[in-house]
Amino acid sequence: MVQADTHHRYHVVCRECRTEKVFESAAAAESFTRRHAEATEHIVVYEPIE
Repeated sequence: MVQADTHHRYHVVCRECRTEKVFESAAAAESFTRRHAEATEHIVVYEPIE
């Protein structure tokens, strides 16, 4: 589910490996999260940074 873009950046963390990134949009965070989860079957989460 894509969250509404605002001025926030988005922090993405994989719960099962060391992958951690910051994105400038919810769409970019969502896309990376989906691709990483599909490729690895890992649990990946993202949230806005205020």
